Amino acid sequence: MPLACVVALVLAASATAQVQGYTDLRSPDTRDAAQAAEAQAQRPGTEPVPEPVAPTVVETSNDSGDTLPIVLSSMALVIALAGIGVALSALLRRPRPRWTAR
Repeated sequence: MPLACVVALVLAASATAQVQGYTDLRSPDTRDAAQAAEAQAQRPGTEPVPEPVAPTVVETSNDSGDTLPIVLSSMALVIALAGIGVALSALLRRPRPRWTAR
């Protein structure tokens, strides 16, 4: 029984949607562009003229040298290696003998 109700509701909803017509859910700009394209297609003998596109030229220059980043990264590498050396030496040294009271 419930399955029959669901099927009836789905059929009724689809029939109602067909009676109401198609609802255009596109944005207004897209809808206007589609309408203009349809109007252009309906006019015989007129072809859309593409607008000429000027190429975009982006000039790049490398006025600054790469010396500063290289020096800073080298210093960071040296500091990191020194820290690893200190940590390994602290981990691998022999423990000191305990103090004894005599």
